[in-house]
Amino acid sequence: MLWMKARYHVGSESIHPGVYGHFTTSAVGRRVEQVLRRALERHHPTPYLFNAHLRTVILHVLMYGSPPPQGLQRRWFSVEGQHIALDVLLPKGSPKGVVLLLHGLNGDTNEPYVIDMYKECQTRGFIGCGMLGRGLAGSPFNGGPQDTFSPGRISDVLAVVNMLHSCTSLPVYLVGWSLGGVIAANLVARLWEMFDSKCAVELWHPILAFELKRSLLWRMVSLTGYEPEPKDWYYTCNDLLGVEAAVGAPAHGFDSVWDYYRAMSADDEGRCRDIAVPTLIIHAVDDPVMHVYLAGPKYDDGRDDNSQCLFAVITPSGGHLGFPQGWTPWTTGFGWISNTALDFADAVMSSDHD
Repeated sequence: MLWMKARYHVGSESIHPGVYGHFTTSAVGRRVEQVLRRALERHHPTPYLFNAHLRTVILHVLMYGSPPPQGLQRRWFSVEGQHIALDVLLPKGSPKGVVLLLHGLNGDTNEPYVIDMYKECQTRGFIGCGMLGRGLAGSPFNGGPQDTFSPGRISDVLAVVNMLHSCTSLPVYLVGWSLGGVIAANLVARLWEMFDSKCAVELWHPILAFELKRSLLWRMVSLTGYEPEPKDWYYTCNDLLGVEAAVGAPAHGFDSVWDYYRAMSADDEGRCRDIAVPTLIIHAVDDPVMHVYLAGPKYDDGRDDNSQCLFAVITPSGGHLGFPQGWTPWTTGFGWISNTALDFADAVMSSDHD
């Protein structure tokens, strides 16, 4: 843990907790500022978790096996000849919006943080719609390695967003955790001129080499017959860079792992400055996996060309997709993240009606 802290500069004093964004230039900015400041005020981290690793893992352990909400219905949607699953939960009354949920790398729509969001959506009047990508979590798949799930591919999510818009006049919101957040940010950064969803929320969790091999790449290799080099990649590639250089990048047609990373990066060639959809990033200073400096807009560098629609709330602690709250974190679960995301959506919606 000390090595991790030194390696990733956890707790860097150069990054200060707070809220970031252009708050005074628009009605939505002013509303968002109020929402984010209230989120920080109600952020009461569990006092006896003494490092970021415990804050990261505790809720995933305590909330593991949480039952999915009753009424969840699975629907199938075809994109480019592949099967995309949509797990839909309707609110009890008239819905006020649709929230498309993008889970993290080693999960699916049964992850406890997704289940928590489903419940909050239902309580607050949103349709929760969890997306399960091509071939993930045992879903049907056909084709070659280039057709498998890739975080650099945004066409699947865009097709689902367009389908939702064609089915309803309700606003569509996008929430992503970790790798799902990468895809969400990439989508709004690359397609700002045509993307009319109201907001996107980016939440991150650990991208670990073992989980990448176990939960995603091993299934891809088994389904498609793809033969990575080296042949003993499962045992010899023990870090994220090595795994993706050996399997992820070449399987999807990239010449190098760096081209692969650029394809999934929202800020490649400065695209973040083009984001025209209100977008929120939630991050903790003590994140032990993704350095906080890389995760949000930098408004302390004197530049005025940052996106007017990109906001961030940075907490003093919380780990990586953790944020346990109070002395009994199992009673609140992932509620702080879920409610902050939906409060942001409400702020954007309210501004649209001003």
